[in-house]
Order: sequence, then C-alpha cells, then structure tokens
Amino acid sequence: GPRSPGAVAGRDGRGAARLVGGASGRGGWVGYDWQVIQHVGNGSAPSRAGPRDYWLEYPAVVRPFLGASLPIHRSLQLTARVEWPLDRGARLRDNLSPAVMRAVSVALEVVP
Repeated sequence: GPRSPGAVAGRDGRGAARLVGGASGRGGWVGYDWQVIQHVGNGSAPSRAGPRDYWLEYPAVVRPFLGASLPIHRSLQLTARVEWPLDRGARLRDNLSPAVMRAVSVALEVVP
C-alpha cells in the first residue's frame, strides 16, 4: 500500500465563518500494473513469469485543498471543500482506475 500518508492544514476561525486550507498526500507505493494484467487477460500481451513481474512503482500524490464553513442557523452549518492533485494524471488507486481530478464536496451539517 501507499507509503507515508499524511495531511497538514491551517484554519482561520475569526467571526462566524471558518476557512481551512492545506494539503493531503501519500508517498509512492508498489502495486500491480493492472493495465498489463488486463492486456495479458485479453491475449493482447504475453504473460510474465511471476507475480512480481507485474509490479509497478506508483508515484507520490499531493492534493491541496481549500474549504469553508458558514453557520446558517444555530444548529446548521454549510460546509464546502475543493481539492485537486498537483499532477493532472495522479492515480489514487491504480493505473486502471481513472485519474481523480478536482473533487468538490458540499454538506449541510448538524452542529450541537
């Protein structure tokens, strides 16, 4: 699995709204080359000697993020966050899954 996962964030909570920014990431990892395995499975590439011959070194992934939350009622808060990879072809899982580009989330939270 991925090596060195982690995140760093800073928050500004002055007033009613809160802003947060930072980055999450993980170090590179060794996983299966699923594109080659798929080609071997459909007969368009020759098979290899053993399981380690299908390993691939995946690069580290860094995803900066920005977020904000705003109280809209005494017990409700609207929260939004956007994150994106620094590398446009970043793979979060493997090389057969599509690269994850910008992700946006919006939530309505109940606060005590």
